[in-house]
Amino acid sequence: MIPVDSHRRVVALVLGLPAMLGCAPTASGIAPGMAYRLDASELPRLEEAALLGSQSAALEVTQHYTFWDYDVEKLSYWQLVAAENGKLEAQYHLALDLSESEDADDRLRACHWANAVAQAGRQDLRENALELVKHLETQAGGDGQCRHVQDEGLPSALPALKREALLGSPHAAFKVLQHYMSETPALDVLSSWQLLASENGSMQGQLILAQRLMNSPQPHDWLRACFWARAAAQSAKREDHVEAQTLLGAIDAKIEGRRRCSAFKPDDETPPRDGE
Repeated sequence: MIPVDSHRRVVALVLGLPAMLGCAPTASGIAPGMAYRLDASELPRLEEAALLGSQSAALEVTQHYTFWDYDVEKLSYWQLVAAENGKLEAQYHLALDLSESEDADDRLRACHWANAVAQAGRQDLRENALELVKHLETQAGGDGQCRHVQDEGLPSALPALKREALLGSPHAAFKVLQHYMSETPALDVLSSWQLLASENGSMQGQLILAQRLMNSPQPHDWLRACFWARAAAQSAKREDHVEAQTLLGAIDAKIEGRRRCSAFKPDDETPPRDGE
């Protein structure tokens, strides 16, 4: 686990922000974290937009919990949301954080996020991401240890499948998820593999996760269900597209009177309300 001050410094550097290690007033009398403070009306609106897929909203919420209302659990959660939404800085930070873990599985997952950044084409982050991949491969024993195999080369043994899934293989992740679905494991195990398969881009995993979140009693889960159902709809083949669109319609009906799922554009900071 990264110490608190180190964690804040890493977040600040990765996000291109000043390293605010506290909230002591500056010479002007203004606390340095004030620039990232979200008031009681802004925070719920931006959290909602972030759950629906906005990268910029997820970043603002993460900054709020990093530099103003410091909460390591909340900033970690919103950092993950930002990474899942496609925010490259958040993906790189997540890779850095996981690379420091003593858990070998976390370091494999760091490879996934670092590779995602390296492949995205942003030159300013690409070089750092490639350096991190190289570091992780050295730790793991050599070149190629940070890349998953192609689908046709997937292993059949569960431990090997898990490794490929952690490295980013959508097919391996869905196979592991299917294994656990057949065994009725603890809910947290099933949920974690649903999420991992979805992050890896498994359309089937995204549909399963969206369905579970839609059935949650929590309204914020319905909004995240929208995000994953929309991701599935965008990647679905013709024969699966109807299922994804049907699920989107069901989510729209569930969140009636709140944000409209199907009408939301991920880059919008203020998604349309019903009737707009």
